Amino acid sequence: MSTANHQNTEHLNVITPAKIDWQTDDTGNMVPVSGEFGDVYFSHADGLAETRHVFLEHNQLPERLAHLAPKQCFTIAELGFGTGLNLLATWQLWRQLRETNPQLATARLHFITTEKFPIPLADLTQILALWGERAPELIAFIEPLLAEYPPLIAGCHRLSFSYDNLTVDMWLGDAAESLSKLALDLSNQHTPYIDAWFLDGFAPSCNSTLWLIVSLHKCSVYHASYDCRYL
Repeated sequence: MSTANHQNTEHLNVITPAKIDWQTDDTGNMVPVSGEFGDVYFSHADGLAETRHVFLEHNQLPERLAHLAPKQCFTIAELGFGTGLNLLATWQLWRQLRETNPQLATARLHFITTEKFPIPLADLTQILALWGERAPELIAFIEPLLAEYPPLIAGCHRLSFSYDNLTVDMWLGDAAESLSKLALDLSNQHTPYIDAWFLDGFAPSCNSTLWLIVSLHKCSVYHASYDCRYL
């Protein structure tokens, strides 16, 4: 490989890790804040409840996932992995449903997520330790997620949790570029397959570029649902 090509490849693989600042919220709890956008990753007081209400309930995931047919795959796509709280809550729901719905033994959940500024593993471990204390039911999901957390290299990293029939594709890099690549990857399929979108990320005033992405429909089924904290 030539020096120029090698440098171009290195440039494409460069990822800027998130800079984590810590601030005290109104209830006296320390919460992580994005150094890039100046917005909180979650509310320590009700962040998990917010995730469950906005993303799981508004997308009707308890009902939709419970009614999957054997061997059927349901795919969720998320803009902004952040601390992984949405994934953890979804994973917990999925495991609970599989324990009470026998037909889900062969059904699969595919979770696609993007992140331009991924949190370094050491910081993510510290952040999720807070959730382990506040919501002990998440510990069973936090530990395997941290164990499989990928290196901060641009591109798609596939995490397989086969014991739960769960596949996580983590796209690190610019969300618009990642979605474009995802759309191209799906271009030879007869039916695009995103069933639900988590439009997370920070407030539009903090990260307006992410809110201008218009390629969502390219990967979505006709009935795909969309939900977000700021709509």
